[in-house]
Amino acid sequence: MEDFIDTTLAFLHLPTNCGPRVALVSGGGGGTVVGSDACQRWGLDVPLLSQETQEKLKSLLPPVGSSVKNPVDVANPSPSNQVLTSVLEAVAASEQIDVIILRRIFLSARGSGLAFGAARTTGEERQGLREIPLMVKEKFGKPFIVVLHEEVNGIETIEFEADRRSLRDYYLAHGVPVYSTLERAIGALAHFVRYQEQRASH
Repeated sequence: MEDFIDTTLAFLHLPTNCGPRVALVSGGGGGTVVGSDACQRWGLDVPLLSQETQEKLKSLLPPVGSSVKNPVDVANPSPSNQVLTSVLEAVAASEQIDVIILRRIFLSARGSGLAFGAARTTGEERQGLREIPLMVKEKFGKPFIVVLHEEVNGIETIEFEADRRSLRDYYLAHGVPVYSTLERAIGALAHFVRYQEQRASH
């Protein structure tokens, strides 16, 4: 049933021309490696980004702890609005990529504050954070999938869950599927892509 619901979300929100070439963008942790392995198991591609795109990302990210080849690790779960926007635009502009999966990045000041002890910014900035994937999606026509974990850095509180659900509902209302784990997101995407490929072949 969980698999069915996950796949239904993909069918509700992803465009029919969404292909199998995935960009994994993360705020840190080993999840991107796990995600690459999961994509391989499910028959999805995680292509290397072009040298031009990699150089652009290098100019935006710290030299230590980041990764620019794909998966893209921004080395910070709370990047600035400017950095997050520029990174997502660079990835979305890549002709090697069909869909972007975004994980382990705090998309609200509230979530960041709960994780790190103090909210970074005002409510106005919080609104801006959650808008960034939607703006990039609209600008480049590349679909996004967002992973909002139910627990991050050991934090599992009512406040954190309320913030997560608020973000989830917001993205779903704006055509972006949301999953609680990377594995579930990749599985749903794989089912969707496989169906579209089979349909196109008949």
